[in-house]
Amino acid sequence: MIDPNVLIYEADLLEIGDNCRIEEETTLLCHKFNDGGLKLDKICIPSSCSLHARSVVSPESKITELGTTVHPLTPVNPGETLSIGHWQGSPPERVEMRTNAGMMSTSLGSTTSTRRASDPADDIV
Repeated sequence: MIDPNVLIYEADLLEIGDNCRIEEETTLLCHKFNDGGLKLDKICIPSSCSLHARSVVSPESKITELGTTVHPLTPVNPGETLSIGHWQGSPPERVEMRTNAGMMSTSLGSTTSTRRASDPADDIV
């Protein structure tokens, strides 16, 4: 499913797998200007991937595995490779997504997620 206001440039250089979700105002950019010239490159989005609102995928970046999620406002810049998991930030970092009593929390790298005081300690991953 691709929202109607997704920005797609050079659609002939874009490959999108099955069961993908590309949300509003995501930009799929298959060109860049380098050393005074225009460079075109293919973008491949594997099956079952999600690109959330206002994320940007640039040429020469790679999303390598099925089920990868790019969170809102996350740019995937040239030379960056994203594998399975949830990615957010600039540059993109893998985040761990989990729900805890209906509250979604994230942990970045070694940073621990926040919990409510009433949450039992034995369900910490």
